[in-house]
Amino acid sequence: MKQLILPLIIVFLVITSCSENEKKPVSTDMAYSRYIQAFTSGIVSSESTISVYMAQPVDSAVNTTNLFQFKPEIKGKTVLVGGRVFEFRPAEPLQSGTNYKAEFDLGKVLKVDSKYQKMPFEFSTVQQTFSVTVEGLKNYEGLNSSEMQLTGYLLTADVANIESVEKIVTVTANGKDLPVLWSHDSNRRKHFFTVDSIARMQDDAGKVLIKWNGSPLDADVSGSKELEIPALNTFKILDATVIQQPEQYVSVRFSDPLLKTQDLDGLIEMDNTKDLRLEIDGNVVKVWPGKRASGARTMNVYQGIKSANYARLKERETFILEFTNAEPAVRLIGKGVIVPQTDHLDFPFEAISLNAVDVRLVEVFKKNVAQFLQENRLNGNSDLKRVGRLVYEGKVDLITDNPVNYNEWNTFKIDLAKLVKIEQGAIYRVELRFRKDYSLYVCAEDSTKEKMPEIDLATKEEYKTEWDSPGWYSSYYYPKGYNWQERDNPCDVSYYNSDRFVSRNIMASQLGIVAKEGRDHRMLFAVSNLVSTNPESGVDLQLYNFQNQLIETIKTDAEGFAEVDLKKKPFLLVAQKGNQFGYLRLDDGTSLSVSNFNVAGQEITEGLKGFIYGERDVWRPGDTLFLNFILETASNIAENHPVIFSLVNPKEQVVERRVVTNNENGFYLLTTQTKKDAPTGNWRAEVQVGNSIFTKRVKIETIKPNRLKIELGLPKDKLLGTDDKSLPITASWLHGSPAKSLKAKVEVLFTKGATKFSNFQNYT
Repeated sequence: MKQLILPLIIVFLVITSCSENEKKPVSTDMAYSRYIQAFTSGIVSSESTISVYMAQPVDSAVNTTNLFQFKPEIKGKTVLVGGRVFEFRPAEPLQSGTNYKAEFDLGKVLKVDSKYQKMPFEFSTVQQTFSVTVEGLKNYEGLNSSEMQLTGYLLTADVANIESVEKIVTVTANGKDLPVLWSHDSNRRKHFFTVDSIARMQDDAGKVLIKWNGSPLDADVSGSKELEIPALNTFKILDATVIQQPEQYVSVRFSDPLLKTQDLDGLIEMDNTKDLRLEIDGNVVKVWPGKRASGARTMNVYQGIKSANYARLKERETFILEFTNAEPAVRLIGKGVIVPQTDHLDFPFEAISLNAVDVRLVEVFKKNVAQFLQENRLNGNSDLKRVGRLVYEGKVDLITDNPVNYNEWNTFKIDLAKLVKIEQGAIYRVELRFRKDYSLYVCAEDSTKEKMPEIDLATKEEYKTEWDSPGWYSSYYYPKGYNWQERDNPCDVSYYNSDRFVSRNIMASQLGIVAKEGRDHRMLFAVSNLVSTNPESGVDLQLYNFQNQLIETIKTDAEGFAEVDLKKKPFLLVAQKGNQFGYLRLDDGTSLSVSNFNVAGQEITEGLKGFIYGERDVWRPGDTLFLNFILETASNIAENHPVIFSLVNPKEQVVERRVVTNNENGFYLLTTQTKKDAPTGNWRAEVQVGNSIFTKRVKIETIKPNRLKIELGLPKDKLLGTDDKSLPITASWLHGSPAKSLKAKVEVLFTKGATKFSNFQNYT
């Protein structure tokens, strides 16, 4: 017995030790930052690659075999991307909801100390699950209401295999299986389904049953929903649903499309609510309350509402609707990064159902802005951990001097200068978060309050934080106890996650910068004051290449302009005047798209500039064309300086060609005339000066009025009979001229009418 107990104790200790080691989180020593800039961490998709970014380029001939070890094991291969990034590409998707511990064999890549041979790190995958939303039955366009269409969508927590998704939902109508048609978002998380041609029976209502089972995705989710298929001879209301976000309204769904021209005022009423706004959308009426409603409301839909087939709703229907107060949310106002302020730095935003927000400020230090802009534009957040640091985190109460209805969207602003000392030239990433404690949404249960620590990061920051070790900066946040199924429930902590938070970069500067580059690599800069709009003189402009090496330094003149002939391609412009800074990326990808502007202009050739213009834009055949040409040269133009004028028709035939010498201060008169039978279209006026040719499009068109007065001679004293073989029709232009030689098309529509006799009321 003693011989058996000792081995059992040893086995128990080994199992316990392994279990504790598996649960213990992996920490990555900050000393690895000398060799590695970033690596995969946090929660990732099951189809993500696992990457390690080196601090410096490595030998492309390095052996990538077995550089990564994973627990649980992952099969795949490692590749070197761009000379600095090692990517492990799994052969198949990772297991969902799994925590992976990993090691990167750094010693095979670089010569490092023995204790840094292998770098440990860990990451987790998203727990796969899904939700199904059935939008309901709707009619097809037109008056044919014998069939209906069912629509809905399926939302997955992580990217999902399309073939597996399409096996989840099944639909039956009156016991008969129906095919489900799918369309998928490119991110493979939102999947829309449609069921067509759901037949309506003549007298009896039917049933359509939607079922879903998550076994194809290995998700323990299932459910069903049953909808009524209305009978053909019945015009009724199918349901009335309260939609809370993004706008609050009531969706009233009917069995048939509604007559769009009818006036619904007075036919739909809601107690304690005035100024209802009604909109017809197919077989749905959207009802917007004048103000955001809360609590129980009674809505009456009265008889008299007409379908597109002129069927009337026969009975009044009453619905008891439950309006909740607004769900907590924040949203940003406007666009842009630069704020022309110095003594204070306001950050405006809108909030609803919140009495406070958590503010996080990440500062991209002034010395690191050039490095930041290598991978980002001013509003980017890539590789933020390498150039910035969290400088403030705290709660800000949403209090105003005026009474506020927190159940509606309200505008607030935070003066960031009161939270931290603003460094001119630095960029700040502002993140607004909120938690359940700040919510004004009414829930049945009381929640425990979680206090936000008030920490002065400048003086009380811990010795080592997440900002002191390599890795990617992530703004993702999911609270403890997060449940994906409860993500839309404001009464659960799962609602308060990073999907609902907002962030934006902001920088204080009064310098507005415009740069224009010509084909000869000559670049013009214009700098103005964003507050006064006046030009800024004496601004130092420093041009850097992509490696942040200075290649040129210039100053703006009294008009705020500066010009430079470039010998090397610039990447970044840094403008400075006193304590004011401005940044402008000069790479081709950042420049404004010229397709949004008219940039044709006139190209200067051999020092000559020319411009052709006329007294109008369009001429008729036979009109006189009063064209003019302006010539500008570096020196004065002689009075008899010759130019060659040509007029070319749309068939590329030269109609006129002559030499013109008379000019006044470079203005040439090029009067010409077209024949009355000249072809219409785009003609071309050309002026040749030496070897330079200047052109202008000349439009020759036959102009006709586009409004007609038409009279059809229908008899007023009798019905048309079989002997009426023709009808007189007259047409004229609105200015009175006869509209000659135009084709006329007359259509006849026959409708069924009732024949009645006043003295024989019962005659059929």
